[in-house]
Amino acid sequence: MSRLITLTIIGLLSQKLCFAQASSDKLFEDLRRISKKEEKVKTKAKPRFKYIKNNLRAKTFRSVILANSLIESLDGKSYYRIQKNTIIRTKEVSPGSRYFFILPNDGNEDNVKYVTLSTNLDHLETILTFNNEKFTPFDQTKFKAIEYDKKQIHTYTQISAGLGSSTPNFFLDNISLSSTTIAAEAGVETFENIPVFFSAEYLAQNSGQEVQFTSFSIGLRVEYRFHINKKSFIAAGLNTQRSLYTSATINDLKVGHTIDSFGLNFNYNYAKYFVRLDLKKQNYAFDSNVNFPAANLTNNNSATAISINIGKEFEVSI
Repeated sequence: MSRLITLTIIGLLSQKLCFAQASSDKLFEDLRRISKKEEKVKTKAKPRFKYIKNNLRAKTFRSVILANSLIESLDGKSYYRIQKNTIIRTKEVSPGSRYFFILPNDGNEDNVKYVTLSTNLDHLETILTFNNEKFTPFDQTKFKAIEYDKKQIHTYTQISAGLGSSTPNFFLDNISLSSTTIAAEAGVETFENIPVFFSAEYLAQNSGQEVQFTSFSIGLRVEYRFHINKKSFIAAGLNTQRSLYTSATINDLKVGHTIDSFGLNFNYNYAKYFVRLDLKKQNYAFDSNVNFPAANLTNNNSATAISINIGKEFEVSI
């Protein structure tokens, strides 16, 4: 009996030793094969995300993906960093998910390749509305906007002073007049970037002691403003004026007259201060009893005037 037990134990031990030897040989063979690059075991990972085209429960947004955000390929193997704020179309991976699919520019949802975290996005659904069938993202840094509240009325007040000259066509000796201008204007923005001003101007013109003109005029001016940035703009406009009060002395003679003008203006404004160039055609109408030998008065008594003005603008929104 004891001999049978001994033989059984010896058989079991031999079987275990043979199995251990076979397992050890297989392990070393596997390690040898894995150490060779051409025989590395290939693994196939399931995609991390799968896009479902007709998932009606998932919401679609127009969003700004923020600069330096990471986007991830659907298989989770590739990552890319966004360099600038960009407006894109996005869709929830699933309702309430913190991941969003990035939809292609061409609108073909079969080509969805990337996802990103919701913390990388600012949704614009309540701000922007696009009627185009295809939405092409554009770079937000190229989109310039001036803050403007259409519910408010923008009013302006300008005060300016300037120097200039004019050359009347009715003086026989071609006298040129130097001029000094002081003006005040009040305006309102009728359309965006197109204000209309009511102006009041004091004008003094003289050529030494021989010729002196003074006038007080009122008029209208309209201009279009092109904003360079938030602090500065350039503008071009039209203006017209008519005198309410005039006084003139020519060779010690008091001369009654009126003066009307029409012209162009170009200005540059920076931080509410401006420089403006005015070009005007001035028309003079003298009283019928005016007669002085140094002038050739006709029905077309005019002058071409140019002046440079500096001033400040005050804006009030009501």
